[in-house]
Amino acid sequence: MSTYTAFAQDMWLATGSRDHIVQTLRDLPELPKSSDLLVFDDESGRQIDFDLRSAASEPGAGPG
Repeated sequence: MSTYTAFAQDMWLATGSRDHIVQTLRDLPELPKSSDLLVFDDESGRQIDFDLRSAASEPGAGPG
């Protein structure tokens, strides 16, 4: 299982599974700049992006 680590500016937020990181980031208050939020793949060290929109806001997710 892949693990990830998230930071807001220079503060560590969480380390864990994709679902754990996404939920942690969704629970944060809105940041002034999205670039203040960084997530890294723990295995490769690469910076990655997660889609933080809720499932309800994704096309086709609601009643239709």
